[in-house]
Amino acid sequence: MKEISIGRVITTERGKGYGKQIMFHAIEVAIEHFSATLIDIEAQEYAKGFYESVGFKQSSDTFMLDGIPHIKMTWTK
Repeated sequence: MKEISIGRVITTERGKGYGKQIMFHAIEVAIEHFSATLIDIEAQEYAKGFYESVGFKQSSDTFMLDGIPHIKMTWTK
């Protein structure tokens, strides 16, 4: 089993679906090029719903990172 981590996801315009497109592409690349079966992220807590919408599930309690509440989230094939 290979684990992959995705770092920051940012777009210049919100509400247009670009973030979802980026995430779906990143997941696809992780599977096709790295045979990923797990993908981990450290998401800002407020973005939990966004990451759930692309298949991630919360996998940790809240923790602080750079003074901002975060959670670990995991996508599993």
